[in-house]
This record gives sequence, C-alpha cells and structure tokens, in this order.
Amino acid sequence: MKYLKKLLPLSLFILIVVSLLFVIVDKRKTNKEIAIHYKIIDFEDFDFIEPIEDYELNENSVICFFNSTCSLCSYEAKQLKKEEFVPDNLDFIWVSSQNRDSITSFIKNNNIADVEHFKFAQIEPSILTEKYNVNEYPRGLIYKNGILCHSFKGLINLFKIKEHLKKDISN
Repeated sequence: MKYLKKLLPLSLFILIVVSLLFVIVDKRKTNKEIAIHYKIIDFEDFDFIEPIEDYELNENSVICFFNSTCSLCSYEAKQLKKEEFVPDNLDFIWVSSQNRDSITSFIKNNNIADVEHFKFAQIEPSILTEKYNVNEYPRGLIYKNGILCHSFKGLINLFKIKEHLKKDISN
C-alpha cells in the first residue's frame, strides 16, 4: 500500500509531462507545416492599392499584416515611419483583408501615405487565414532575398528587422 501511494503521484507527474511534450511537438509540427506555405515570398497574393510592377518590389521585405482598427498596428506604422536609416532595398508591405476604404482610412489616419518604403495591399480573407495563418494583429513576415527568415507576432522595430536580415538564412 505504501508503494502505491508513492507510485500514484509519480505516475501522474510522468503522464502530465509526456502529455505536454506531445502538445509541444504537435504545435511545432503544425507551425513548420504552415511556414512551408509562405517560405518564399509570393507578391501575387497581394492586390496592391497603387499599381506596382514586379521590378519595383524588393526581395528584402517585411510583410505587415494589419487591421485598420488595431491600435498596435497604428502604433507600429507610426514608429516604423519615424525610423531613420531604412535600407534602400527594404520594403514594408502593409497587408489587410479589409476593404480598400478601410485601408485608405488607416493610411490617412496614421499619416503614412508619403512613406517611400511603405506599400499597401489587400488580400483575400481566405488566403490570409488559410495560407498565412493570420488571425490576430499585428503579425508579420521578414523576407531576405525572397526567402522567409523570420515570422513575428506583435510589434517589431527596425533594429530587430535588421538583425533578422543579417542572420544567415541557411540555418
């Protein structure tokens, strides 16, 4: 009986740890499968607000998924607008599944229409959720030479973006 009392808590602990490990492994597997879908930048998913030729787009890009009513998205846009020393070969592509009026309102309300390295695009809601797995904002992807080098949730600044672009993406 003494052994059974000692064995029960230990068994329960092992069961909980093993269950958590399975959940973590499953979550990582799901994230890797999702990342495969957008490993290489695909500008064709985006309907740009102002017409843009392919040659005008940089392969070093930050895709910023946003919602016009998201206060963090507005804050991020204003901060990135203020950032000095944005490399010439870096674009920020702001993407929303909202209608064009909402996107235009976001641009106007945040006074970011004249930011040279900002481009704005609309995306089909189904592509946004199914391909890019975006269901909360702000969210983004950083591409170096057209290949995904980092995905992020929440706010990001230019310093962090530059750090990710410096890293070797073959790792």
